[in-house]
Amino acid sequence: MRVRVIACALLLSPACALPNPTTPSSDGPWRLSGTVSTNTGAKVGGPIVGAELQVVKGVNTSARVWTDSSGHFVFETLEPGRFTMTVSAAGHPTASPVVDLYRNIDVSFALQPR
Repeated sequence: MRVRVIACALLLSPACALPNPTTPSSDGPWRLSGTVSTNTGAKVGGPIVGAELQVVKGVNTSARVWTDSSGHFVFETLEPGRFTMTVSAAGHPTASPVVDLYRNIDVSFALQPR
């Protein structure tokens, strides 16, 4: 019994010492950027040009951008908080990720063709 308690304490100690990476910051505005690509089975394919990314619920509602010729997008100035966005492109089903934005984030989306 004693060995189990010591092992648990050793396993939990490092986790307690780590900073919480999801601690919200009220500072801002923040930048959300990344890429949108095609997902072909188990592989990520080429970039999707002209994909639309729009915030549809929560803070930043109606913010909208499109991907460039490299599939890259940038929301330059978003307020911190939680929001739902849509990622849509012709020939692909729409994705609706929920984002908790409390720092600058770079994210990639991969949409599977229909």
